[in-house]
Amino acid sequence: MSTWLPNLSLFSPSNDGQCPATSESVNAVPGSLRDAHYAASAWFLGPKAENADYLKMFVETILEDLTQCRRNFAPEDEVSMLSSLLDELMKIGHAGLRRRKNCLVTHIHEKYV
Repeated sequence: MSTWLPNLSLFSPSNDGQCPATSESVNAVPGSLRDAHYAASAWFLGPKAENADYLKMFVETILEDLTQCRRNFAPEDEVSMLSSLLDELMKIGHAGLRRRKNCLVTHIHEKYV
């Protein structure tokens, strides 16, 4: 039985000035386990948060694309709820999200920082 490894070379670091590159990452064989490791590593902060700027940029790009797709999807549709009710529900949802984020940040600081 052969083992399938995804070809993640599109996400691995390069030396084109856009992403950090090392001699090892540039020489990683596309589709190799090392290539997959470098590609997956790009989606984590790293031991000293060295990928923070790149990760922020990628997440922001994804969020911007998702936002634009939602705004362009069925533009003729109207909002299905009264705006005042929607605003109130969003405030409740955002408050809950903030509480969960604060709890998570506190937990991370207690355990890992």
